[in-house]
Amino acid sequence: MDKNPVSQTILVVDDNDLNRRLVTLTLGKLGYAIVNAVNGVDALQRVARGGIDLVLLDIAMPEMDGIEVLTRLRTQYSMLELPVIMFTADDDEAHIVEALSLGANDYLLKPLNQAIAAARIKTQLSIACLSKLKDKFLHFASHDLKKPMLVIADIIETVRGMQTQQEARLAELFGHLDLIEQTNQRMQDVVHGFLDQNLVQQRDTPVSGHINLNEVIQEMQTLNVVYANKKRTVLDTDLAADLPLLKADAFRVRQVLDNMIGNAIKFSPCGTQVLIRSQALGDSVLIEVIDEGPGLTQSDQRNLFKRGVALSNRPTGGENSTGIGLSMCKELIEAEGGKIGARVNQDRGTTFWFSLPY
Repeated sequence: MDKNPVSQTILVVDDNDLNRRLVTLTLGKLGYAIVNAVNGVDALQRVARGGIDLVLLDIAMPEMDGIEVLTRLRTQYSMLELPVIMFTADDDEAHIVEALSLGANDYLLKPLNQAIAAARIKTQLSIACLSKLKDKFLHFASHDLKKPMLVIADIIETVRGMQTQQEARLAELFGHLDLIEQTNQRMQDVVHGFLDQNLVQQRDTPVSGHINLNEVIQEMQTLNVVYANKKRTVLDTDLAADLPLLKADAFRVRQVLDNMIGNAIKFSPCGTQVLIRSQALGDSVLIEVIDEGPGLTQSDQRNLFKRGVALSNRPTGGENSTGIGLSMCKELIEAEGGKIGARVNQDRGTTFWFSLPY
């Protein structure tokens, strides 16, 4: 479950140039990417720019010592979000206890012992990785399992209100039961797909097989038709014939399509149309989900695909909106080497799109 060390970045903070070089050499041999900061202010600025997985922080530095840097970091980042290991030549118990009480994850003594450093750094990075994986799963599951459960609830309510003794209703009843089965399978795919692939973490092995994107679109159309009908939304498709097969992860593509279609229905007025279009474009396949909703403000366009940022538009049927779905779509598409975006239509509504290479 650990990331490949080469993809993890350690910030080494030490005012002594020789110490920084020795630590960089030692940790570099372990496969980590190393970034240096020469003082506390430099360290805080580097962390603020992002991309740091762990901080190795010297305690004794002029102007702003490691204790103050740690204190400031802990006002913004928890011990799980950003592990900090104190690095000191002083084995004074009081300094070490103070640092640990302020939120340091661990400590190392100078000169650096490679074996001990490797074990302690790996432990802290593994714990942080597990925490991020847990948080991502909770966000992911809470967002993507809500709609299937609502669909099932609507179908059950419909079935209960039917007089199943009438033969004319039996075909409709069995149709609803089929959709319940498909929706239940979809929920299982969400859970198993996440657990098997850790969502957007890179695979150790390449994808085997190809997917027919038009078939995936039709599958997602079927699973969203109950939701669309509830809002009197026409859910239509315009699919290019002879679309090339994609060597892509079907689970990820389904997730993105389901989110985009669900959002289009959620934010569009009742009685409008949502169109799903596919076409080959150069060396890629382009998928568009076109709605007739209120469009996007300039602020919305700047905040698209940011986690937890809700847009100005409100769901037209009183549904919940978490601001999670689009950020996940971006991660999933980029994990497949694709692109994702949105544009405001000339007449009305918005087109959300993604492209994948073939």
